[in-house]
Amino acid sequence: SFVKDQDIAMAVRFGRDVWSDTRGFCHHEFVHDDAREGILANLLADAYRQSAQSDIAFESVQFAGIGIPKGNISTGNVLNAAPHIFGPISSKPFPQYARFWSLKVLKLTGLEIRGLLNFIFLADTFELPIGWISASGLLLDYDTARGGSPVGNISIFNNETGEYESVDNLKSYTVVLHDGLIRALKILADLAGLAIDLDKFHDTQVFAWQSLADYLITKPAGLFADDFSPGKRLRPTKFDLATTEHLIESVGTPPKIRVG
Repeated sequence: SFVKDQDIAMAVRFGRDVWSDTRGFCHHEFVHDDAREGILANLLADAYRQSAQSDIAFESVQFAGIGIPKGNISTGNVLNAAPHIFGPISSKPFPQYARFWSLKVLKLTGLEIRGLLNFIFLADTFELPIGWISASGLLLDYDTARGGSPVGNISIFNNETGEYESVDNLKSYTVVLHDGLIRALKILADLAGLAIDLDKFHDTQVFAWQSLADYLITKPAGLFADDFSPGKRLRPTKFDLATTEHLIESVGTPPKIRVG
């Protein structure tokens, strides 16, 4: 089968069974969620930013792969979390083997970042399946009821001071993305008439999945869901109630739901 062939190809490439090794440990299940900010996409964004040593990193929840189960994390889990491939050849039948997406670094001004974020929040208007955006190195307040400018205050992490600082509209910041998100944002920028050049990037030649594998090395105590919880980076200014999956558990028989 195709799946078995893929497993064999991965074993040949890595010189071992990618499902039996250990890259790290996960204390909670990191679920995939297409509809909102999630811990899996936040984790990937953190890995991209650390790998590229950039000011900011973005990932789309719809581009994030299969969630990471609780327990030991294998190379296979890492590849599934960031399974991005690129470059299919239209004249050839599927399945095809293509290259992994790599991380690209752009320089954008604070004003360009604000404009891009505003249009990302409006992506559904253009019927673009970008989904919710996860960010690393950035805090923002938003209100989707504010029409074409849902983004409010933006703060960007200063790697030198170790503090978040209000965005400077005229300052240039480094932003890391992968191939797929750059392509999606280019389509969005063209449709919206946004004057941002997304072609002037530096290719780090680091695969998205490899950045996650490297990130796990820096987390010897393992991954904790609270470190990547939704609502701490992209913060709605209006809400009634919010919680996350890892704070919900079933207790007793018959089971009752406990939050917190």
